[in-house]
Amino acid sequence: MAIYGIDVSSYNGKIDWKRVHEAGCGYAVIKITRRDNTPDARFSDNRRGCTEAGILWGVYRYAYEATRQQAERAAKAVIRLLDGAKAPKGTFVWWDMEDESIEPHLQQEREHLRESVLAAQRLVQAAGYRFGIYTGLWWYQSIIRPMEIDCPYWIARYPSRRAIPFGTPPEERYRPQVRGTLWGWQYSSAGQVPGISHSTDLDVIYPLSGGTEYPEPTENLRLGSRGAGVCWVQDMLNRHGADLAVDGIFGRRTDEAVRRFQREHGLSADGIVGRLTRSKLKE
Repeated sequence: MAIYGIDVSSYNGKIDWKRVHEAGCGYAVIKITRRDNTPDARFSDNRRGCTEAGILWGVYRYAYEATRQQAERAAKAVIRLLDGAKAPKGTFVWWDMEDESIEPHLQQEREHLRESVLAAQRLVQAAGYRFGIYTGLWWYQSIIRPMEIDCPYWIARYPSRRAIPFGTPPEERYRPQVRGTLWGWQYSSAGQVPGISHSTDLDVIYPLSGGTEYPEPTENLRLGSRGAGVCWVQDMLNRHGADLAVDGIFGRRTDEAVRRFQREHGLSADGIVGRLTRSKLKE
């Protein structure tokens, strides 16, 4: 099941994340660092707002790095911020590759750019986070695809430049085709989203084949819990026959579904999703 989401930075100003969530947003990709590796001015506010509203989030780094050493510095800055924010392991880090300053023209430049991306990928994954590449369709076809980097892709392709209300599905015939896994499609830069005063990028996200897009929680969850871990529980329960909204809010319906699942699988039906319940959900 595809998820509708957005991606934002300080450009989008102060965001009312409760209204964004109420509009149906299930995922947000937040700009984490600036060119000088300092935090985006609204990273902390956006991360906190998503968490409190029950919206799953990842981050992106707009890449200016064309060498391995530069990419390692940038990746380490991203990891420090994520670790400091106690981001869930498995959070996605998107390497945004589109700036003309790193566009390679010679074969040696292409090799150096590939090395820079692989260096960032190694560090991000070693820190326990997931790594993917964001780029436009032309960049992907002309520059990224020949590099054959094994990671999910998030591709921008805009069928229309007109203003689009959030949740409007894109025309499927324009979906980008990639070699490998298409994680997401940024299909508009002119989205109209409740809670955001500026035009906003709109995305449709495709949960990765064979698993859930949400990071598995490490803490016990129960009635009243919120956040990405609850999304994981709801998504996994749906795979076992439940019919829950994946909204990151552990409400009465989720509690009832958990207790029913626990009874059916010989577990203590206490409504607490701990290690044993998570293990059964993954079977």
